[in-house]
Amino acid sequence: MRLSQKVWDLIHKIEDKYGTLVIPDDNPLMVKLHKEMGVAQEFVKHDYDKEIIRLIKLGYNYREISAKVGHNPSACRRIAVLYGYHTRPVFKYVVNPENQPEIYLAATTNLQYFGISQSNHSNEVYKRMRKHINLITKRTHWCDIPQGGRYMVPKNNTKIFIKE
Repeated sequence: MRLSQKVWDLIHKIEDKYGTLVIPDDNPLMVKLHKEMGVAQEFVKHDYDKEIIRLIKLGYNYREISAKVGHNPSACRRIAVLYGYHTRPVFKYVVNPENQPEIYLAATTNLQYFGISQSNHSNEVYKRMRKHINLITKRTHWCDIPQGGRYMVPKNNTKIFIKE
C-alpha cells in the first residue's frame, strides 16, 4: 500500500511535534492521520474514569482501585491528578477512650495526642489500660467512617476532625 503525500505530511508533523508516532488515539493529529489512512478508529473516552474518581472519593488507595478496575496503579494516579483528586489516608486504628465515641487514627503517631507512646511494650499497654483507652487495629476506609465520626490524620497530632 502506497501512502499519499497528505499521510506523509501528517506523520512528519506528529514526529516533529512529539518526537514519535506513539501518541494517544484521541490526539487531533492522530485522528486526522487515521481518517486519511482509512483506519477505523475505535477510541472510546475512558469509561473507567468515573469509576476511579468514585472510588477515590470513597477513600480507597490506588492499589485497591487498580485491583477493582483492572488497571495499573500509576494509570489510576494519573487520572486522579488529571481531575484534581487525591486519595485519603486509610485509617488503621480505632481508639475508644472511656465514655467517648471512637476516634479513627491513620497512624500510631496520633497516639501522642492522648499522651501515649506508639510502642506496644508492656509498660505502654499498661498505661493505656490505666487511662481506659482501648486501641483496636482495624483497617477502615473513609466511606466506612460514619457521619459525625471523629478521626485524626497523619502529621497532625493536635486536632481531632469530625466527618461532615
